Amino acid sequence: MSQSWRFVLDSLPWGGRLALPLLQVTEVTVVRIFGAWGAAQEFTPPVYRLIPGTEPPIVDVSALPAPGRARDGIEIDVTAGYGPAAADVPEPLRQAMRLLAAHAYAATGPDGRARSGPEPAEIGALLAPYRLGRIGASLTGVQS
Repeated sequence: MSQSWRFVLDSLPWGGRLALPLLQVTEVTVVRIFGAWGAAQEFTPPVYRLIPGTEPPIVDVSALPAPGRARDGIEIDVTAGYGPAAADVPEPLRQAMRLLAAHAYAATGPDGRARSGPEPAEIGALLAPYRLGRIGASLTGVQS
């Protein structure tokens, strides 16, 4: 389902293109750049743009000014997800959630505590097409 996310960066990426670590980004709602004294300036398109058809999603931020503070000088708010309703989520993802819930229920001991154990391989197989590969850390995301 659709969610709002905020990514916080120290600086703009070299080359002006930022790869977001989420799939199904539908919109970049606002970009804030903080000055040296802490005041934020908000930017909207066309100063930046979400490049269509890229995976992972890429935002062109080459026209934005550099932040005035060294840490947490940039905030990027995005909307990501398949839509507002559960029915908008692809069936393999919904099936994976059902299997995960059933696994968690079955792994509950008589005292009501969860027992540890590997999740069924079917869950990983259902989720595999929807996962982004990771090569190092790129962003700090805060879900809102």
